[in-house]
Amino acid sequence: ESILHASVISKNIKINYVHGDFLLANHEEQYDIAIGNPPFMKIPSSHKSYRLYKSQSRNKKTNNIFNFFLERVVDIANYVSFIVPKSILGSPEFNATRSELSKLEFDSIFDFGEKGFKGVLIETIGLNFHTRTLNLKNKIFEFLTLIDFSTIEVIPYF
Repeated sequence: ESILHASVISKNIKINYVHGDFLLANHEEQYDIAIGNPPFMKIPSSHKSYRLYKSQSRNKKTNNIFNFFLERVVDIANYVSFIVPKSILGSPEFNATRSELSKLEFDSIFDFGEKGFKGVLIETIGLNFHTRTLNLKNKIFEFLTLIDFSTIEVIPYF
């Protein structure tokens, strides 16, 4: 909080701090935008909040905490910009999540590959989408791959 208070923030921006478990907090307000990089890990069934997380989750096939965060922000934000594991695109445990996301209007998906976080070998992507229907006549879909060309002898083409 102190870092944000030291910076200049426009008067029309309201920041709500959640001191506690975001997944279990009662979010009464609807937000314009949610930006996040939730943790990527499977919650063991022995975790103290496992049953509560699972009971609130729509996708019962996964216990990966990032999925719980993603579902939660879809419910409370009009626009979402989230970094998630790339496995969301193809792993069967996320079939229900993909089905739900397919009904939303995406602006972009950024593929960071393994370069998203230094020392982390999980491939990540950035999802940017509207959670409320905009009824846009022309949808723009952007898929970018970030590549360090300095380490590649033969440059790929797409």
